[in-house]
Amino acid sequence: MALPETTYVSTTLRLRPLNDSDARRVAELAERGMPESAGAACSLAALPDNAVEASQDEIYHAGAAPVVSQWLAGYDAAVMAYGTTGSGKTHTMIGPESDRGVMWRAARAGLNALANGDTMHLSAYDLYCGRVQDMLSKDRTKLKVRARPCESITDQRAGWRGVAEGATVVEVPDEAAFDAAMARVLHNRTVWMTYMSAASSRSTLFISLTLTQADGTSASLHLVDLAGAENVHDARIAGPVHLAESKAIGRSLDALVRVVLALVEKRKHVPYRDSRLTMLLRTALGGNACASLIATLVPLDVDAGRNSTTLKFAAAIARVRNVAVPAGQSADAQARAEAMREADMATIAPQPLAWTRTESAAAGCGVIEVIMPWGAPVACIATSPEEWHSSRGLVIALHGYGKTASADSWKWGIEAYADAGYAVIAINMPGFGGSPGPRSKARSEDVTAPGGPLAVVVAVLNAVGWTAPVAVLGYDWGAAIALELAKSRPWRVAALVLMHAMVTETKRYLKIKTPSLILWVPTDVFHPRKTAVALHRALKSASLSFFHAGQYKASKTRGNYACVADQLVPLAVAHVDAHLSGVAVPAQSTAPPASLPLSVAPTRELLIQDAVAMVRAWDDDGSLGERICAVVHLHIGSSAPQLKRESAAVFAALPIIGTNRETTSAELVALGVWASAPIGVDALAPPPSLEPGSRLAVSSRHIRPLVEPPGAYLAYDAETDYGEAFTNQLCTVVSSNETTVRVAIPTADGGNAEVTLDREAAERGSIYGVPGYLSRQPNGTLVFEDLITADYSVPAMRAIMLRAALQLESVAIQIEVSCDGDEAINDAARAAVPFVVWSTVDMSRLQDGVDRRRNTSHRVEQLVTGGQGHCHGLSSAMAALLLPFCDLLGMRVAYCRGYTLRSDDDAVRNDVDRHQWLQISMLPSGRSYTCDVSRYGLPAPQQQHDRSTLAAETVALAAEAGALLASPELALPIELAYSLAGARYVALGC
Repeated sequence: MALPETTYVSTTLRLRPLNDSDARRVAELAERGMPESAGAACSLAALPDNAVEASQDEIYHAGAAPVVSQWLAGYDAAVMAYGTTGSGKTHTMIGPESDRGVMWRAARAGLNALANGDTMHLSAYDLYCGRVQDMLSKDRTKLKVRARPCESITDQRAGWRGVAEGATVVEVPDEAAFDAAMARVLHNRTVWMTYMSAASSRSTLFISLTLTQADGTSASLHLVDLAGAENVHDARIAGPVHLAESKAIGRSLDALVRVVLALVEKRKHVPYRDSRLTMLLRTALGGNACASLIATLVPLDVDAGRNSTTLKFAAAIARVRNVAVPAGQSADAQARAEAMREADMATIAPQPLAWTRTESAAAGCGVIEVIMPWGAPVACIATSPEEWHSSRGLVIALHGYGKTASADSWKWGIEAYADAGYAVIAINMPGFGGSPGPRSKARSEDVTAPGGPLAVVVAVLNAVGWTAPVAVLGYDWGAAIALELAKSRPWRVAALVLMHAMVTETKRYLKIKTPSLILWVPTDVFHPRKTAVALHRALKSASLSFFHAGQYKASKTRGNYACVADQLVPLAVAHVDAHLSGVAVPAQSTAPPASLPLSVAPTRELLIQDAVAMVRAWDDDGSLGERICAVVHLHIGSSAPQLKRESAAVFAALPIIGTNRETTSAELVALGVWASAPIGVDALAPPPSLEPGSRLAVSSRHIRPLVEPPGAYLAYDAETDYGEAFTNQLCTVVSSNETTVRVAIPTADGGNAEVTLDREAAERGSIYGVPGYLSRQPNGTLVFEDLITADYSVPAMRAIMLRAALQLESVAIQIEVSCDGDEAINDAARAAVPFVVWSTVDMSRLQDGVDRRRNTSHRVEQLVTGGQGHCHGLSSAMAALLLPFCDLLGMRVAYCRGYTLRSDDDAVRNDVDRHQWLQISMLPSGRSYTCDVSRYGLPAPQQQHDRSTLAAETVALAAEAGALLASPELALPIELAYSLAGARYVALGC
């Protein structure tokens, strides 16, 4: 049974050409004395860069074909056309006989896909003046719209869909039958001539095509030509009939907008029932269908307001999330549970687990470490893995939430169940016992959060390869985790033993049928008796036992329970015996080897099973970096649990290259990543920041912010106070002592003015004192701008950094730092580092347009594999990839933010940071470059520096790195970056 796939409504824009109606309107505008610009055609310069003159066929392939292919694959689907009256919706969906539109082309695709025994049926109805009419009946019979149970296996909201009850259905075995049916539909459709359109459709037309396969499964494609949004005055609507039509169209479209906004804002109530239109579009808007929208625009500037409304609607609907499921799957609870069970069991993938016996653990037990899918290790106390599959079953023990809580608190339970012949695993949750990481909060919503305690328990079961139901012991917080496991995955749990369960909302567990034993010592003041009673009432198959331990003493918590152990332990073991004895212990699984190389063809369209097979093989053909990147894309973007488990197991065996663990060049050479290490880099240290000749960024009220004349840009003018301090990046240290620093600042006449600065202030202007990140967490995770984080220990990040290291080998082998060496050669080699690193990244810029298929995650490993961002996110991602190699290659990275000049600016201003970028310095020379990822690839501004005059070594180096300098902001010499001749940056502070 297929799994749900989260999709978004795709959108395509179509701007129609000028027609006769536009010519008439332009002439009338001229007669009324309106300016010529009102009747001008929309400027093509305002269109997106990827806009093209599109035929009907091209529009179909861009806006409808992807959804039609999903329909042919067995999913319900919908294609809608939206726009103002006269914008070309009907032309797009229906079209003239000589050049048919989406409806005909989609039907042709369905007919071509028919195999032996398959059939295709058509029904048609429209929404006219609030009534739904059968368009295939002679008298346009009125139909009722009913809410029917949704046939799909999952739904975001209420499980229903709107159905036009009683609509005529005809079989269309070939194109001739489809043409005949559509001829009847078009004959029955209401069309009037309006001022805006010669043939304005006065209704919303639905064409539903249903493909039924020989095995009885079917999927429907809804093709919807929405009625045009219009202004009564502008469209010159007159007469009671036409006014009623226009009002009905407006009400239905208003209801559509309200539904879209409710879905985008994730409101609890979505007003589908406000209109028959939104009821019929129920599955396409937040439901189970794959959907697309073709938004049509009109070409006159006078219609800019209408176009703006259409574009806003298209932008909003693009954020509507659907959960696509193959049509025809049963919606009953049993089928839904079976599909969930299959999906959950598919995540089981054994890990190689090393078991170490320890003296502190319970008798006969040791410690195992399980790597979570997100890369964090979790320590568990367990009986020997060699005995698991010959035992009577598996018992999982979950500890409480106290300050000293850990798996050790279950020592009595581990020993008791081990003596009874069971395999036992007591899990230390992150932040407890021997498991590193932050502690989860104790609230129920945190227990079930991604990466939370429930996910930890499931990951442990998957790692040990246990496919049979288990018994779960839970104390306090651990009991709440056990209940959530039984609630979400009842097939995983055969019995529950709950002691002092820390739960407040017992109604959450009304549907749990797992046999449960509730153990309670009522004299424990932290666990009141009423909680035990309420939980007992909520659980359908539970028994409750109280144990009286005498007066409670907070100083002797464990002693309070020890005195009732003789009664409590046998009862707990007997409960597990009763419900686990009939469960078959799974045969021993073979875990993958501890270290697996990668071999994956460089494509994101790999079949899951092929990718899994490939990561188990080794093929050293020189493209290891590309293969790693392909698997990372699949690992992050795929919804296939088995692939994520396989790739995570592979990546977890890779070395950590990052701040979590400092990696040396020698280690990379030993691993075979680099053929040789850079020579002399290990002994490098940043030059003293205030030595004569070193570069500083100096802020002063005497630095001139005016752009004109160019020669005086950012120059020092001692006679003028500009009211605010501006920054010049090109200042040079002349001399220094313990308290002051003498600095030369460029002046307008081409010379320098020497100014004395306080030493402490001067040190703040040195690039070496500025980190490339905001903060560093104890586990080595770096936090950048916009709270973007880089945890180099997670599996995907290990693979990403290894790929970057492999690509940087060509740079590493060129570096040789020595006392008499040529620093310019070394600096030129390292100037290629940003090009090389960025060539391994798949990340787009938001200023090029939002791509709904890409993510905007706060995690670097996701951003650089199919993400998008503005200057903050792009610079943060680049800094995260560069920083681990700085010490290895003799570089420093600083994060810069400031004001960037635009073509219409006459001066620098301090009111806003317009831009953010990186600044890279080479050691030991101190030579600096700007690294601006978000400008990379942009066309050169008119006043930008001639690229041919850049430093020759930088150009040659970029070409060698495989990135031609169409725009050199990835390695622009600092002398050009902060000048009007260059990229026109002005940094207000680093």
